[in-house]
Amino acid sequence: SAISGSPFCPGAAVSVPFTSSGVFTSNTYTAQLSTAAGSFTGATTIGILVSNANSGTINGFIDAGAIAGLLYRIRVISSNSNVLSFDNNTNLTVNANPAVSGPTAVCVGGTTTVTPTFGGTWGSSDNGIATVTDAGEVNGVLAGNATLTFTSTATGCTNTVALTVNGNATLGLTSIGGT
Repeated sequence: SAISGSPFCPGAAVSVPFTSSGVFTSNTYTAQLSTAAGSFTGATTIGILVSNANSGTINGFIDAGAIAGLLYRIRVISSNSNVLSFDNNTNLTVNANPAVSGPTAVCVGGTTTVTPTFGGTWGSSDNGIATVTDAGEVNGVLAGNATLTFTSTATGCTNTVALTVNGNATLGLTSIGGT
């Protein structure tokens, strides 16, 4: 059956429709992702459905460790050994998640830079702990943990950087001597 959504990013959701023939009781259908070269030797399980039905949709995820490639295929296999399985008959593309890097900590009021500094957009989903510009400039706002996410303009794929914003130390002054 047709698989929609290509090109995919590693970790992306995928719906795999299938149809089989025969009478089954608690048949286990397994969706598998081929290698980047289209081989099912060493295929990865991307979703499972237990069903008595002869058709349905397996909801799964493209392997988060999938490498970029243009020859991926998906097939459905059955726990019933009499059922033959065919792949989706079309090459699927998996793009790479963008490479990101940066420091793991910054102080409240401090700034740092994460990369890449172009080619996409940065965002932060941390309730105001840190801000980040599309140029990768990060400002520590509040003490806590932040996750910064970069989305590639070219592929739509994302990757994250974990950042801790440390509170600033305060000095306690004590008066010595009398007055």
